[in-house]
Amino acid sequence: MQSSRHLDAIVTYGKLNRKLLKNNLTHAQLYACYNNQAGAYLHLHLYEEALQFAEAARQLAEAALKRTPKAFLSYVKSYSRKANALIGLERYREASLIAEQGLKLDPFNLDLKQASEEATQGILKDLLSGKGREILALPNAEPTQRITYHPHSVSLHKIKTENMLPNKLLTPFQAESDHHVRDTYNYMTVQTDIAMPKRQLKIVEDSVRQSAWATAIKDSVRAIMAEDKDCRVLDLAAGAGLHAMVAMDAGAHHVSAVERWLYLSLACKESLTMNGFAEDRFKVVYKRPTDLSLKQDVPILCNLLLCDVLDEGLLASGIIPSVQHCLNNLLTTDARVIPASATVYAQAAEVRVTEVCGFDMSAVNRHRWHPGHTAGTPLADNMFIPLSQPMEVWHFDMLSPPEESDHRTLDVTFNRDGKLNAVVFWYELRLTQDIVISTGPIGVGSGMTSLGPAVQYLAGEMLVERGSVMPLLASHNTVRMRFDIEQAEYLHLAKPDATFPAMHFSMLADQSRNHAYHAAIARVIKKKKVSAGDAHVVDLGTGSGLLAMMAATAGADTVLACDLHESLCKVARQNIAANGLSKRVSVVQRDIGLLQRGREVRALGANVAIADMFDAGLMGHNFLYLLEAAKKNVLQPGCAVVPCAASLYAMGINIETQTVGEYDLSGLNKYRWDKDYESCQLDELSHACLTKPCKVFEYFFERERKGRGRDNIVKLDVIAEGMMNAVAFWFDLHLDEEESLCSGPSYIMLGGAFKPLAKSPCMQSAPATEAATAQVADSPPSYPPSSAAMDSAHPHAFSLVEEHLTVGSDAAGMVQCEAKDANHHARKVASKEFSSKQGSLAAVLDVVAPTALVGTLHDGKPNDNASRAQNSAGAIDSLHIPATAFAGARADWVFKLGHMGLGYYPDAQAGDSATACKGYTCWSTNPPSPPQNNCTSCVEASATKSDAGDSGTVPTSHVSCAESAGKIFKREGSSAGQNAEGAALEAEMHTATAELKKQGGQEETADQAGKECDNGHYWGQALQYLGSCVQVTPGKKVMLLARRDGAQIRFSLRAGTGSPVAIAPWKEEWGGGASVENPHLQRVHYCELLVQDFLMRVRSNRFPSIEEDMKMVQANCGSLLLDPAVLAQVYHEMVVLEQIHRSQEVSPGVSLQAITSQPLKLH
Repeated sequence: MQSSRHLDAIVTYGKLNRKLLKNNLTHAQLYACYNNQAGAYLHLHLYEEALQFAEAARQLAEAALKRTPKAFLSYVKSYSRKANALIGLERYREASLIAEQGLKLDPFNLDLKQASEEATQGILKDLLSGKGREILALPNAEPTQRITYHPHSVSLHKIKTENMLPNKLLTPFQAESDHHVRDTYNYMTVQTDIAMPKRQLKIVEDSVRQSAWATAIKDSVRAIMAEDKDCRVLDLAAGAGLHAMVAMDAGAHHVSAVERWLYLSLACKESLTMNGFAEDRFKVVYKRPTDLSLKQDVPILCNLLLCDVLDEGLLASGIIPSVQHCLNNLLTTDARVIPASATVYAQAAEVRVTEVCGFDMSAVNRHRWHPGHTAGTPLADNMFIPLSQPMEVWHFDMLSPPEESDHRTLDVTFNRDGKLNAVVFWYELRLTQDIVISTGPIGVGSGMTSLGPAVQYLAGEMLVERGSVMPLLASHNTVRMRFDIEQAEYLHLAKPDATFPAMHFSMLADQSRNHAYHAAIARVIKKKKVSAGDAHVVDLGTGSGLLAMMAATAGADTVLACDLHESLCKVARQNIAANGLSKRVSVVQRDIGLLQRGREVRALGANVAIADMFDAGLMGHNFLYLLEAAKKNVLQPGCAVVPCAASLYAMGINIETQTVGEYDLSGLNKYRWDKDYESCQLDELSHACLTKPCKVFEYFFERERKGRGRDNIVKLDVIAEGMMNAVAFWFDLHLDEEESLCSGPSYIMLGGAFKPLAKSPCMQSAPATEAATAQVADSPPSYPPSSAAMDSAHPHAFSLVEEHLTVGSDAAGMVQCEAKDANHHARKVASKEFSSKQGSLAAVLDVVAPTALVGTLHDGKPNDNASRAQNSAGAIDSLHIPATAFAGARADWVFKLGHMGLGYYPDAQAGDSATACKGYTCWSTNPPSPPQNNCTSCVEASATKSDAGDSGTVPTSHVSCAESAGKIFKREGSSAGQNAEGAALEAEMHTATAELKKQGGQEETADQAGKECDNGHYWGQALQYLGSCVQVTPGKKVMLLARRDGAQIRFSLRAGTGSPVAIAPWKEEWGGGASVENPHLQRVHYCELLVQDFLMRVRSNRFPSIEEDMKMVQANCGSLLLDPAVLAQVYHEMVVLEQIHRSQEVSPGVSLQAITSQPLKLH
């Protein structure tokens, strides 16, 4: 073999095999002979024989591993031989699977890495040539059958759940009684019970939905009364009682409000009583709609049914069984039903990730799978590419709901080329003859927030061409819909994995975050190679492998990508192989806290660490613990970390529900409170900003320097009067000295300052443009320097540059938000100078204003303080007059941030262009002196008024600081005219800004455009409700205690401040032991005991997976009247919990939330 005499080796091994067979002999290391024989056949291109002996070697080595670990190397080699043999036979998909299995055993094996790359390239080559596609053997659609229920005596563990669209359904009684599924069903019931009140808040605040329902209810009640009949209403899914109150105000004689969930039924009765309705006019029933009985629950037959049992998939919450039961048992023959009908539409779609920062990330698309349809999380803008026109699928008449399953085939005509892997569907709900609401694009576009389109992923992805036609099979069993493509050739079959975290799709869709990380990693690795001679990188929590590939292409010598999740490691390996980076990047499935030198990481350790393990509250995924463990175990002292630091900001807000329409629903606010924070998008919540943002904590990941401790007391400056009951917080992530990301809402910029005032399509008004409060006394400056530190020394150093750009001399064309590039560049300059001068705050001030502070200017002349400063600093450069803020016009001078700092420079148009200085931004208008409040937006308004003459006209878009403080942010729709006007203005602003940059020597390239990023990152913001609320007044300060408790950050008011808020019943602790403890709290404790019992069963390995029970509950979600969104989340959490506890070793840093946290929007 070593002399390349492969033919002689085969002959020799053949003789050995015949002798062993003849004499019935064997050997403990016979697997080594088979491995060598397979290698000889490979060199002779005899791939069938090589495959045979490689498989024999693998089986023998696997058996030998039970006796001795010496067989491990041969065991891994057998995978390499087998993968190469399959590649030779052009069976690339099998080769890829075998190479993946081998790399799981030995992530550093170069032969397996090369085989994985060759197999991946072979798959792509086959797909391009039309070969290598997969066919899914789908069962033929069953004929239409009547929907029935399982008999009460059936053993549920014998029911197969492969068919997720059964014709025999479970009843709640069976789920509660059978000991195989009872615990799972009870756990689901309690979890849904405590989740529904907060979901109800989103429903009642949906003005589009509630307005339509209110109109439909009033019209129906009046129509019944016009027939000289008493209107008796049966309200299913009564929620907070809003529909019941509308009906009684419209003249309904009596309302039976039925609520399936305990705490919603309590909230319903509280709301009805609080709004003054007599108890003899309503009855609140806590029961499932299908269990209602006449007289016992509903006093008399009703003639109006309100059925708001809705979800994104229409049927999955049980609307058909509920309406059917009521029509048969509780309604008169001439009863009206709201909604009257529902029409379902479907559209073929492509939902995929292709390239991110130049890397092929398509392997992640194979994990686009969901046990049902997406629910509870809105779809992101441009989440899918429509491949066909919408098609009507079904029409359900609620006066005669279907009792049979239905299957129909639709011919889908594709109107564009693409890769089909999903069906997007929605429905139009006809409440009455004239009132229709839609959960589709039209409804979402009109402002509906509580419902939206649903997405069902197909069995795989397939190529489609424009003009081609494909049959789509649509099926339903009255409680669930399903769409399938029969007899299709798939490019890739989807990999059903309920543990796969959907958050990673949002991470890949965050373009600005990806570009920023890409640039920062390249800079850090370049510096490390210059200073240390090499760069060895560890990617902590690699996910899809994107950051690891960025490090490899940036020049890292070796990259170790580490993740605990098995499917994520597979995806990372496939992405790395697809991009040809397997030689440099190794993927290890291992807990970060258990990495070891000489095992997963080279003996000398790594000198660069990169990570994105952050949540909305920054540290909720235990990043600090895992980073410290990595520093202790595998990182070199003084290693570089990307990100290098982070700053946490917070502000006090008011967020509560008071009235909806004319009804008081403030009783729902008790269900908001929780001891832990939640992730949210503040831009999509109605709230009022009551205080300025303030820095709370700062963390330095890279150096020995520590930030603030676990506790901190901050004083928030109040800017508006109101009841402060919550704290919103976010973070600035400093990737390196030049790049930072802000996770704040859209009206916040880096450093915790408010952005300039600008109208937003979903905002009524913007907050004040004042900078954030100064840092707490004696706190160290930020690293890298935050804008808060710079703005505190120079209040308008960056805000003026960012707020005031004009085109020519027309002040009405001022550009307000497009100066971000100049702002960003100025921050980079300051950060570079800061780094080169070892973090001195004075260095930052030198960059912003190189000379001493000058003071304000009036009428073009410096005041006394300015003159004294000039005299002490010496003569001022004739080309620059330093100034801390724009203080009036000076003839032949412009105010800008130039190469000598902020101040006045000669006007290039008025003077000699040869003596003009290039700056980042400038304008040539001549505004008057600034107003007394020093608000830069007010300066703009005053300047615009001056340019407009003495007419006193001020642009309506301007709102002063005093007017904007405390304004409530609300979602609202925008008209087409506004959108068109906004698009035109945006294009004009973009053109003007690009021209200004070009004139100032800052022409933007395409790459730079990708690096510039807005807020709106996938992290979102954190929102924590306080245990006490306090009335605040402008001009005062409110003291807030911030505490880092493990991975959680919690805020509280000073003891004795404010009044305690009401909390949910299951969160009240009575104390005194189990005998006298709050029964609502005991229900939650019961769930905790169920989980503990479940984990004990997992460790014993004697029981089936929890996924079997969850599949059964998922398939019967509608008949059990559960909520599909909560069910999907609990399903995901339970299977992830099972996977974690099946792992052999985990550190205390492993966080369930890091894997199961749901994205704010689906990408």
